[in-house]
Amino acid sequence: FFTADAVQLTSGAVDAGLPRTASTGSNAAVVYSEDSSGRQVVRMSRADLAGTTQGTTTISTGTSGDAQHPDVAWNGTEFGVTWDDSRDGTQEIYFARVDTDGLLIGSELRLTNNSGDSQYPRVAWNPVDSEWGITWQDSRNGNDDIYFARVDDVGAKAGSDVLVSGESSSLVMTSKSRA
Repeated sequence: FFTADAVQLTSGAVDAGLPRTASTGSNAAVVYSEDSSGRQVVRMSRADLAGTTQGTTTISTGTSGDAQHPDVAWNGTEFGVTWDDSRDGTQEIYFARVDTDGLLIGSELRLTNNSGDSQYPRVAWNPVDSEWGITWQDSRNGNDDIYFARVDDVGAKAGSDVLVSGESSSLVMTSKSRA
């Protein structure tokens, strides 16, 4: 896929980690958590197939707490980025759309607002329904459960959170959705 040797995408001056990568076919986007003024922020760095860096953008816009555990996916025209963020006192899940130049499209979307922690999100694009699917670990019921939410193609939450695992799981899998 990439023809270049290893490329350093971070400054090296501070700790960075938890990288996740998505490819457009002609370049890659890497999201990661990085120290910034004593807290963690989520950044996206981009590089082309030859390894030439295309720039870095700070995705999380909160001014307090830590933003971490990012994930990224590509839908053919833009990136979807999700992460957990403690800016409001508990870990909550956020989502943002980012264009190929690394610019935010619209504003961040807070997906969860619960008393328990919501962490470790993953994002995927559903081309059939033109929407993002996001899963995460959530302790709102006192135990760690897995939840799922949909975000439409313009970045708005579509419907309610769906409990995927746990005693009252409401997810029904069809043979088509397991393929």
